[in-house]
Amino acid sequence: MNEKLQTIAKILGITLSSSEVVDENLSVEAKLMDGTMIYTEADGFSVGATVMVVAEDGSKAPVFAGEHQLEDGSFIITDEAGVIIEVKPAAEDAAANDEELSDDEKVVVKAEMTPEEKTAIVNEVMQILEPRIAALEEVLLGAVEALSKTNTELNDKVEKLSAQPAALPVAKRIPVREDNALAGLKLGKK
Repeated sequence: MNEKLQTIAKILGITLSSSEVVDENLSVEAKLMDGTMIYTEADGFSVGATVMVVAEDGSKAPVFAGEHQLEDGSFIITDEAGVIIEVKPAAEDAAANDEELSDDEKVVVKAEMTPEEKTAIVNEVMQILEPRIAALEEVLLGAVEALSKTNTELNDKVEKLSAQPAALPVAKRIPVREDNALAGLKLGKK
């Protein structure tokens, strides 16, 4: 993934935020707020990565233990061996917006792009999104078919129930008049 992003970044003329490929031995670099360049052999500045400083003579040494603020405003906290033990985002707002992206996926696009560059980006994004859209369409069509079948079944049941009477018919009662000879009889008593 890192190589792919680097190739895309090179083609598009964009810069990865807070990290760039340096060389085979130190693969990712970043700049601290004080201007010091730091490097790691890991894929990025994440927990467990060892952070190094390269001196002018080319010698490498681990960064000192403590909290280091990167140019993008985020912080890395390292132990005595230069190993990152914690990463803090620049701000709560930025962390909420960038939560879903890994460091490799965060890019800054240059301000002015040629129409060809814009077209290339759009085409690449479409190639990535088309299979996902097709899969979603397939799932949605299946759901629509299932709902349509259920709707048809329910309509059939409603029609059958509509054809039935609302309640059982009430037996017609014949009122008993008091002048009737049977009116005086008490049934069930002796």
